[in-house]
Amino acid sequence: MAQHVAPGTEPYPPYVAQVKAARDSLRALAEREGVYYSTVGVATQWDIVEGQRVLNAYGHFDEVSLGRNWFNNGRFRYKGSTVPAVLVFLEDIVVEQTSWTSLRLREVARFEGRRSMREWAARGFSLNIGGPDIEAPDSATSVAPSDNSPAAPTAPAPVAPRPNNSSPAIWRLDSDVLATAGSTEADPLYRVVGAAVTEHYLIVAEASTGNLRFYTHAGTLEKTVGRQGEGPGEYRNMGWMRRVEDQLHAYDRPSNKVEVYSLDGSPVRTTTVRPHDELPLTSVVGAFADGSLLAIGSASPMYVPDEPETRRAPMTLVRHDSGGAPADRLIDIVGPERYFEPWGRGGVRQMSRPFGRVTGVGVVASGFVVMDNDSHAIAVYGRDGVRQGTFEPNPVPPMTPVMQKDIELVRERLLADADETVKRFVEGMIRATGFPGHRPPYGWLALEPGARRPPLIVADGLVFALRYGGIEPSAGRIAGPEWFVFRPEEGHAATLTSPDDVRLFDLAGDLAAVLRKTELGEEVVELRRVLGRN
Repeated sequence: MAQHVAPGTEPYPPYVAQVKAARDSLRALAEREGVYYSTVGVATQWDIVEGQRVLNAYGHFDEVSLGRNWFNNGRFRYKGSTVPAVLVFLEDIVVEQTSWTSLRLREVARFEGRRSMREWAARGFSLNIGGPDIEAPDSATSVAPSDNSPAAPTAPAPVAPRPNNSSPAIWRLDSDVLATAGSTEADPLYRVVGAAVTEHYLIVAEASTGNLRFYTHAGTLEKTVGRQGEGPGEYRNMGWMRRVEDQLHAYDRPSNKVEVYSLDGSPVRTTTVRPHDELPLTSVVGAFADGSLLAIGSASPMYVPDEPETRRAPMTLVRHDSGGAPADRLIDIVGPERYFEPWGRGGVRQMSRPFGRVTGVGVVASGFVVMDNDSHAIAVYGRDGVRQGTFEPNPVPPMTPVMQKDIELVRERLLADADETVKRFVEGMIRATGFPGHRPPYGWLALEPGARRPPLIVADGLVFALRYGGIEPSAGRIAGPEWFVFRPEEGHAATLTSPDDVRLFDLAGDLAAVLRKTELGEEVVELRRVLGRN
């Protein structure tokens, strides 16, 4: 019997009657074949399994994988639009939402294995959601509407971000530094996990001490708040600190609690987060202005495969109320791309896949955003988990292929100081899974400890998506990063660049807090001006 995840959640925008009919047909097909069917919020995913053959169809992705365990050798490139798409694979028909205002039906070969999806049939037609008129077909050969053809709309479409047709502004981090923290022997920093800019302070969160360090805009340390420990205002291992409206939120991972302060460091409250009953592993990723929290939950602490494979673990976003109790199970997402192989007796070895996809999640005023990193599109959701739309860079840059020189760079950096055991493991991973065909749109090549950077942050009401980097150019120096800056309600507002390699933590007006590492690995937090932001 097919399993339906998130019952009661409409997997489609509710404004097209026959998309619902197509969904119902798919459910019937799944139940008839005894296969798994799942729904993720307003986006959709179906895994139709026949033995070791899997058809993965993801709404809003531009690539589909075929085969067991995400077959790398059974892929084809989906040539459709990169706008939000709902893909429904029935036996012979694909129902594709090509934009917020049109649908298209296309015939494809009947699913009979990996080879069956390699080519699209030439026939097809489009339909305006606003009415039943059929547009020109994709080719000279048209096909008459079938029983599954679209009908008139039944409800308005969900609100999408307004299209931003103007050219994005150009912002640049000034190379001149207004203030620093951690630049002297008397004031060293280690394991900086956050920084915030307020009217009076540059605030630095240091996991090694459990301190929030308050510096003036001239760089003078005025006070510290917090320490290591297990009581209120104390941290066993601080994971992050962020400015949320007129408060500071700092998260302690082992204790699963959030300490809340005013912007001057006065304690406000301590919130201990209680996991969802079905998702015992919980990690808080952000806070809403009303005090409720957004967390990622998962069910199993360890995954042991039968054979080597690369996978993205299933996870769920959960909203917790201001007291820490789970309130709403929102949407299912996937985690970072990792390589797994069985090891010993019931054990597993794993590592991040080079050039692998990493998911980004951030809290915005209206709800939250999710970057799955399979395309440049970033999805926007309300606080209730209902998808509101997507945004992407303007124009959308092409995907960058993984070149042989990139592969050699990864080998060199992974194996330079590795012992024979590690070398065999890494070489086994490369043989088993290879490398992706292209780099992810967002993120950073992180091969050394402490090199990871979030692909997405939210600061000053804006979403900053880190364009994929971390690869040395021919000169041997890692180029300064670049961020696409989005307003969730509008889209691509600006592009921010840096003259040197820094990590962005916060932005307030035309001031930014960034982390720079010296050649010796010393951590320095800097207050810099953002040029070009009015």
